[in-house]
Amino acid sequence: MASFDQDYRRLVRLCARLSGSSDAAEDIAQDTLIEAWRNRHKWTGTGSSFAWLSRIAVNVCWRWRRRRGRDSSRSVDAPDDILENTLIAPDWQAELEQGELLTLLDRALASLPASTRELLVAKYVDDTPLSELSSQLGATTGAIAVRLHRGRQALQNVLQSEFRDDAIAFGLIDPQTADWVDTKLWCADCGKAHLQALRTPQDIFQLRCPHCIAQTGRYFEAVDLTTRVVQRILGEARGFRTIQSRLDAAGFRYCQQSLEKGEVGCAYCGKPTRVVCLPPDAPNNPLPGEYALTMRCVHCPAPTLAISLGRLLLGAPEAQEFWRTTPRLRRVPELATTFEGTPAIRTRYESVMGSGALEIFSDQATFKLLRIRREPT
Repeated sequence: MASFDQDYRRLVRLCARLSGSSDAAEDIAQDTLIEAWRNRHKWTGTGSSFAWLSRIAVNVCWRWRRRRGRDSSRSVDAPDDILENTLIAPDWQAELEQGELLTLLDRALASLPASTRELLVAKYVDDTPLSELSSQLGATTGAIAVRLHRGRQALQNVLQSEFRDDAIAFGLIDPQTADWVDTKLWCADCGKAHLQALRTPQDIFQLRCPHCIAQTGRYFEAVDLTTRVVQRILGEARGFRTIQSRLDAAGFRYCQQSLEKGEVGCAYCGKPTRVVCLPPDAPNNPLPGEYALTMRCVHCPAPTLAISLGRLLLGAPEAQEFWRTTPRLRRVPELATTFEGTPAIRTRYESVMGSGALEIFSDQATFKLLRIRREPT
């Protein structure tokens, strides 16, 4: 009994520091114990029971702070994987008791788009089942899972880019993978900033645009350079420009083949994978506001591919040549139109510095390429 009383007082102190309210600490601690009892089947019996209880207290305190609306400019969420990786650190208790970890994650989440924040809160803080989220948002559970994955990735990217030193100090990111390198490549979406590149010691390659991140929170798809498929595509390529160019071109060929047939062999297991073309306002679109193409293999654990039509078309040979000769481009928002009597989507890339442009017309229903035409400089 003495041990329980001691742990309970310790839990109340922790809740007071996490919530910032000594008055509410008792109630929050009791809610934590209730939630722990409801989830007692998840307790593995390994490690410290108080550490497990503290993980639950973190989520309960986040929910309390969100209800109180103590700071409308800050969010109150953190995905389970980040929390768990942090709480196993030797000094996790001191960090939690200072409340600094909560503040860091609040600030990082405030940098994400509101829709991403709200989805992460619903799943990882409120523990809303995927099936319920699917019903609320009018999307399939698969689409919700994709959005959650991208949300976690976006949070990790924000920690790496905007809160690097603090995130390293708390063990949220590996200092060896935290450094992004400026490249000479202009972003072809906005034309306002140079792309930054990340290549981790594990050979994961990714690009991002600092300007576009602030607008959409989206990063380029991370690519595992160790897979046989990617190694065949890249050969001995080492420069960022060459790597991205070859990946874009290979992605264009792969996706065009899939659009012709309606399915394509999975890049990982080779079995047929269905292709889905989504308009910008589709409820299950993982890239809201964009025409998006998705491919998900049901035969193996390969990651779901989701790519915007504009990004896909940048891999066309004509687009690659235009980008090479006109390094600073910007993409004009897609336009629903007709081309030779066929409902079409017009994707247009313009030179930022000159008058040249490239127009690409795709079938509105199937995304099949209809015509590419280049306007002279």
